[in-house]
Amino acid sequence: MVDMNDPEVIESLKFLLVPKEERIQAQAKPFDGKKNVFIPDHKEGYIAATIESVDEKSGKTKAKTVKGDVKKWLNNFFNSFRK
Repeated sequence: MVDMNDPEVIESLKFLLVPKEERIQAQAKPFDGKKNVFIPDHKEGYIAATIESVDEKSGKTKAKTVKGDVKKWLNNFFNSFRK
């Protein structure tokens, strides 16, 4: 059982809980389930990105990450989500 009056627990909650203002901002962001995706990243594991274009003919997909990088794919993986 966790004692919420324990000073160690109170100290750790500063790092574990998201401030109310940040939660409100995150919830207010628009979300499009067909354009917002998570893509593999070598450093982060997965990173949020937005699909910018899909070339149906060649099957190439281009997405922009939250860091501003542009990633391209040569397969049809993301095209299946757009239909």
